[in-house]
Amino acid sequence: MELRVLRYFLAVAEEGGFSRAAERLHVSQPALSQQIAQLEDEIGGRLFVRAARRIEPTDKALLLLRRAREILDLAERTQGELKATAAEELSGTIVVGAGETPAFGFVAQAFAELRRKHPGLSLQVISGNGEDISERLRAGSIDLGLFIGPSRYEGFDFLELPFIHKWGLALRADDPLARKKSVSPKDLLGIPLIGSRQHAAQNLFTGWLGHPCSRLSLAATYNLIFNACEFVRAGLGAVVCIDQLISERPGDVVFRPFSPVLKSDVYLAWKNGVPPIPAARALIDRIRAQSGRNG
Repeated sequence: MELRVLRYFLAVAEEGGFSRAAERLHVSQPALSQQIAQLEDEIGGRLFVRAARRIEPTDKALLLLRRAREILDLAERTQGELKATAAEELSGTIVVGAGETPAFGFVAQAFAELRRKHPGLSLQVISGNGEDISERLRAGSIDLGLFIGPSRYEGFDFLELPFIHKWGLALRADDPLARKKSVSPKDLLGIPLIGSRQHAAQNLFTGWLGHPCSRLSLAATYNLIFNACEFVRAGLGAVVCIDQLISERPGDVVFRPFSPVLKSDVYLAWKNGVPPIPAARALIDRIRAQSGRNG
């Protein structure tokens, strides 16, 4: 499967037709149709079907579409990294996957300082939870991952940042639990909860709760805390989350920490056994110096 043919396929899918894709690619329509037909023979199935005035992708095409973008993006990034290495300069794009945390300020500040010296650098941030970031990091589609622990770090090298989050509940201000200074394990029983879909957190809470998580009433799951707080405002339940993510306003959503205290560290990680690209390595070194960590 050639990169050129993948670019042809991507153009047809994005343009919704062969004629517009041919114009975009500056190739003849018959030549483009022939390349797509050969690709269909290669994968053993049709990629497009005609619908009204445009063509629609098949299920095979939808799968290939996602992979094609990843492959082409990785190929482009690899080419840029090799050129930068050969020229011994810092340029190109550093891709960082990160969860929602104020600890991202370490990355932002370090990159701002790095870019002042190397204006050819750019930073791409992809938001996600620990599971999403781990998958991308292992696949090589991101250079660095910012994790809120605990998490699994098999296959990763990492730098622990001087930042700690406390877990608790995001509640409506008129919720009876909001009158308390902290929330205990027994307070969680019998109330509808909205939890992160990150599976790693379940192991953390099992030890803290003193009983299986199955005894909790899970009403919904979330990936972004902003959306989760809308559930709280709607009266669906309370959000299990970390501190420092909610801007409390009178009469709105408030945060109450767990007691006993439940904490999570923050880590910057990269793939083990694969040297980071020079720009990512420079960013790691700058964050390490900035945070005063030797790990």
